[in-house]
Order: sequence, then C-alpha cells, then structure tokens
Amino acid sequence: MPRYLAALGSTNGGDTAYILGGYGNSSGQQILNPQNIYDMMRFTVKDKTFKKLFELKVNGQDFAFANSLVIDDRKLWNYIKTPCSFFKSKLRG
Repeated sequence: MPRYLAALGSTNGGDTAYILGGYGNSSGQQILNPQNIYDMMRFTVKDKTFKKLFELKVNGQDFAFANSLVIDDRKLWNYIKTPCSFFKSKLRG
C-alpha cells in the first residue's frame, strides 16, 4: 500500500530494507480516505519483493512513526512514534 509517515531502515549490507507503518490509501491517492498503517514490511533488494512480516496491534489512539527505523545485527528494531493529534513535538534527554 502506498504510504507516507513510515519508518524506514536497512541492514548494514543494504540488501534488505524494512518499512514500519505509515499513513496512506491503497489507491495511492492520499486525499481519498487515508488510514493509519501499522504493519512491518520487508523489501529484499535482490528479488525486488515485498513481504508483510507482522502487524502491530493498536490500543487506543492512532500514532505515526518517525522517519528512521534502526535495525541492528541481532535483527532487533527500534522506532519513535508520536500521536497523530499532537503536531508540535521534540525529544528530551
């Protein structure tokens, strides 16, 4: 499904990319009834194929992901999310 507001990360070798979530519409026309997407997709560069790995369960408020998805060597992933209704945000240390 075409989307924006998704998180994207790749393996160190660049042979596989992972896309987490987003906001979009299956037609690609984002003005026509877009919806939040909470799936994890894998794109394999060699085969040029996408595969849906899983879908996150959402309890309550919709949220969007930051642009970067961090993939480490142990196949773990980290992401940042923010509520869709909150437009002004910042990270605090």
